[in-house]
Amino acid sequence: MRLTHYRIDDSHSNAYTVWKSMGSPQSPSAAQIAELKDKEGLQLLEPPRWLAVRDGAVTVDAVMPSHSISLMQLDW
Repeated sequence: MRLTHYRIDDSHSNAYTVWKSMGSPQSPSAAQIAELKDKEGLQLLEPPRWLAVRDGAVTVDAVMPSHSISLMQLDW
């Protein structure tokens, strides 16, 4: 089974954190806007990987930082 793991936290899929690190510009430059757009949408936490299926089940271990959420997509 293939696992594709997406994360939203302080460093993934979080344009707000990037905007704050820029000094919260009210009129971002074109370069800043491009950097913000790079962080919008879901970002992969890790490259997709294959998991072993045992007795019809898989186990996924994940460390979740505070104030985070993960989407784990499993494909056969």
